[in-house]
Amino acid sequence: KLELDNERQLNEQLREAVKVEEEEKRKEAEEARKKLQEKTQTRVIVDNNRILVPVTLGNGGAEVETHLLLDTGASHIVLHRSIAEQLNILALKRGRAQVVGGQSINIETGQRRSFKVGPYNMENAQVIIVPHTGEPLNYSGLLGMNFLKNVQYSIDYQNQMIHWKMPPTEPQTEGSKN
Repeated sequence: KLELDNERQLNEQLREAVKVEEEEKRKEAEEARKKLQEKTQTRVIVDNNRILVPVTLGNGGAEVETHLLLDTGASHIVLHRSIAEQLNILALKRGRAQVVGGQSINIETGQRRSFKVGPYNMENAQVIIVPHTGEPLNYSGLLGMNFLKNVQYSIDYQNQMIHWKMPPTEPQTEGSKN
């Protein structure tokens, strides 16, 4: 009888150990799923028909977190002068550009070291620097096609998220090392 009791206790301890191990595996799998979801989703601000995407800009040790307006009509990433100044981005070239309303504005072309959006890090990409006058905005420039053409994404308007489709290898964007 003592032997049977010992065997039952050992079996019960074994069942408990298996339950604990299964729970730990379930928690690890859930954590891995959450990390993947965090990597492939970015919370955005949907303001009427505008999508404001959080970005992290870096240049020479300076770093700024801000929002850019997703704009498939913009050929490049466009930054307001105030953000470029915070990042010490120097103008490499000056010129003029025509904007949506048909008017022409003064612009500068610069380059910044890093640009992080969701899981993507674009390095040494060209940016257009423009002055911003008028009413304050809740974004600091445009997220243009020199970034967007290299990534696949879909927008979940209801949940205010961008879902990034990750390529099979590390994402490559213009001028990048990821």
